[in-house]
Amino acid sequence: MKKRKKPIRKFPLEPMTFEDILNEDNIQYGTISNIKIEKIEDRIVFDACIFDKTIITNNRFERSEFIDCTFNNCDLSNNQFTNTTFIRCEFIECKFIGSHIIESFINDTYFKNCNMRYLDVTQTKCKILEIEESNLTESSWFENKIEGINFDQVNLTKSRIYNNPFKELDLSNSTLDDISIDIISLTGLEISEYQAPLFCKFLGIKVK
Repeated sequence: MKKRKKPIRKFPLEPMTFEDILNEDNIQYGTISNIKIEKIEDRIVFDACIFDKTIITNNRFERSEFIDCTFNNCDLSNNQFTNTTFIRCEFIECKFIGSHIIESFINDTYFKNCNMRYLDVTQTKCKILEIEESNLTESSWFENKIEGINFDQVNLTKSRIYNNPFKELDLSNSTLDDISIDIISLTGLEISEYQAPLFCKFLGIKVK
């Protein structure tokens, strides 16, 4: 996988309020801290913004863009991102519980120490996506186009994975208990020796 590009920092940054966000559809070079953003149902662009301890929940982002954005200790649960773009974004110690990413585009994006339980990623192009030390239990991955993805110490317990070309994805240090996965997603995965019996089960192979 190609090396991930980090967010491009642009200064100076201007503090933004919820009212500023409601009145603009293109937010540039903003710092957004300790506020709640909810019930947005239109297209919006965030360019080179830093989010800190912000609650972003119950929104329907349509054709929206998040470019060169950093999220620290934010709650992005229960959002729907449709035809939305994430480019050079970082999510550190964030919640992403129960959110849906549908028919979207993800490139050069990084999650670390995030709670992403019940996340749904469907028919989305993932060009370079890295997820590290995060909770992905009961997440769903359906019919995505995968060009570059890396999971490092993630918990995929009870996740559902169908029709994703995960070739050469290393899952050897991730938790895979009770996952559901199809042959297309299974082909070419890198796993550990102790995980092998689990994948033999998907292939109908019995290990004595």
